[in-house]
Amino acid sequence: MYKLGSSVYISSFDVIKKDLPSLFSEGKSIFTSFHVSEEFSEDYVKKSTEMLKFLKDCGYKVIADVSKKTLKMFNYEDILEFKKDFEIDILRIDYGYSVEEIIHLAKETEICLNASTVTESELKEIRKGSDKRILLIHNFYPKVESGLDDKQFVEMNKRFRKLGYEVAGFISSDVIKRGPMFEELVTLESHRGKTPYYQYVDMMENMAVDMVICGDGIVSKTEDHKIAKYVKTRTLEIEAVIDEKHCNLYNQPFTIRQDSPTTLKRLVETREYSCFGGEVLPENQIERKRGSICIDNSLFKRYSGEVTIPTKDYCAFDRVNVIGKVTDENMLNLIKNGNKIILKASSK
Repeated sequence: MYKLGSSVYISSFDVIKKDLPSLFSEGKSIFTSFHVSEEFSEDYVKKSTEMLKFLKDCGYKVIADVSKKTLKMFNYEDILEFKKDFEIDILRIDYGYSVEEIIHLAKETEICLNASTVTESELKEIRKGSDKRILLIHNFYPKVESGLDDKQFVEMNKRFRKLGYEVAGFISSDVIKRGPMFEELVTLESHRGKTPYYQYVDMMENMAVDMVICGDGIVSKTEDHKIAKYVKTRTLEIEAVIDEKHCNLYNQPFTIRQDSPTTLKRLVETREYSCFGGEVLPENQIERKRGSICIDNSLFKRYSGEVTIPTKDYCAFDRVNVIGKVTDENMLNLIKNGNKIILKASSK
């Protein structure tokens, strides 16, 4: 199932509004926040009402970040009444609520909690008090160097899953950057500066999460299409530049050998290359840099034709020709033994 949500805020709604209908697919969620002080204005309630109506008319499921400040701004005493009146699907309960208050809310409706700050003891207590679905959504971190590290993140998520909770995290946009820093709203510091495609695959495959949300707003239609395609085919698209004489390697699926060395990925189907592509003569036997696309030449006898992708630097070898390179080396971090990949002509 395609589990990439978007984010919409009052300050950016008018900028991305036109793209939201075309990015919608059944079951998609929108994250928003109703306690960002710098967005408060005289017409904040009016703008919020209009935004929520638009999102619901599109079909989105709305997850709203709320706190006690939300009640004050919208002049409500009960957050459940606020949820009902504004047709919000799930409340993400932020600061200001006690465990007892959260248990009360969890008995009445689906809620989200802050996965980055909630404790296991609190979660166990809340779980005892409610049998309704509770989603845990991590923070995003606008401040460079403040995001969670990968190991910390995975360990937390595995513990949460053992307790029976679903977990979500944020990735950044390639369309819009939200203030005040405009340096990407990511949960993981290692994701800052990476493409949404990379971040999504890394999150879903390696980080023990159940859902991903674009923190800044939306991803481009190009990235959205690539992510949706990956979800459907489970095939990694790797952009590359390959010598013209080997361009037949583009746009066909390959499997990484299950027993490939950690730092040298072997493409199973290419062992037949010499049969359909002719003899591979020795040439360009240069140092094999990380991300190089290499092919074994005729000096490798019956192994001639096998394509390999090193994920570390290797020295030159007279039996191996370098025929191209992966243009986004970050993608090498996602390639695992047994994966399906497809080499796409680089757009860069």
